[in-house]
Amino acid sequence: MSDALKIVNKLFLVSALTLISISCEVDFNPNTDAEPIPVVYGIINPDDSLYSIRLTKTFQCTGSTTSCLKQPTVQYFNNPTVEFELLTVDGKLLNRGELLPMIASVKESGFFSQEPNIIYGIDRSDFEFENDVGPVMTPHHLIVKIKTTETSVLTYSDVEVRIRTTILYPRNHFETNFALFDQNMERVAWMGFPDLFHNVVFRVGYFEQLKDTSRMEFFDVNFPIDPFDPTDANWTLLEYSIDGIKFLKTMKRWFSDKEIPTGLQYRKITSLDVLIVSINEDYQLYVNALSRDANVDIREPSNITNGIGLFAVKRTTTSYGHSFNYETMDSIANSELTKHLKFVKW
Repeated sequence: MSDALKIVNKLFLVSALTLISISCEVDFNPNTDAEPIPVVYGIINPDDSLYSIRLTKTFQCTGSTTSCLKQPTVQYFNNPTVEFELLTVDGKLLNRGELLPMIASVKESGFFSQEPNIIYGIDRSDFEFENDVGPVMTPHHLIVKIKTTETSVLTYSDVEVRIRTTILYPRNHFETNFALFDQNMERVAWMGFPDLFHNVVFRVGYFEQLKDTSRMEFFDVNFPIDPFDPTDANWTLLEYSIDGIKFLKTMKRWFSDKEIPTGLQYRKITSLDVLIVSINEDYQLYVNALSRDANVDIREPSNITNGIGLFAVKRTTTSYGHSFNYETMDSIANSELTKHLKFVKW
């Protein structure tokens, strides 16, 4: 299950239990006519072809909670209006578009009804973030507005939209042979904003040979980076050094919750791409809260006015076509941390 899907599933569970938990704390009567609370989840990448959010609601249940959770009408508002607005920093309207209901792929089984799985989306061609002149260095503001007949106030959120990073090293489609265990540490360099959170991601494609078949897979080694300078919003050069041992430990963690395929003979690394993901503080706090094992009140990091949840912008830049040197491949194949994964060094 992807991290995003885990967050959505936890958010759904919280929306289901919010009113139930209130009833335990303040003598809440579930048969009153209290308004439902909008529960919003949307991570917008301006480079995607479709922008979408998930909108559900808290609800009151007069019968079995389990039965209520399986009723699709309990989760969703009836014909809400969902809009995006893009504004300049001084409030000039650049774009406006309405997100329409769509049926997404069936959710994984769980507390809620699996069908219909409704999201609200708008095509990139109907809502442009950047003009034909080129990237805009000053941030824009993306606002989501939600109106429903079941709520008396507007639900909204306002987030900044920054241009995506420019990767300087490794250069896109100019192969870099990464040597993660040399004396001089390898680095990744890019132009970006020091006040944002970043993730440097090594996306490694590999060939998996099983007893009766083979297939192509990938794994991610993710290096999360706190803001270099939370007070500096200027476009500048940023660098991060890659530690080989940390790479192996993070790689091991990726595979820790995945079963070794039956009949696995070997795995062979075939490709390496480097990604820089930039996100704002709201997104990072939300992910941190929902990744904890203990029960967490997600209302603290919520950035939804008159609702709960998360609305954020994520930018991703990728440099394609790289590789590891022989010593790094040998370490992946023979290290005590990763040798059980059966990667070969050739």
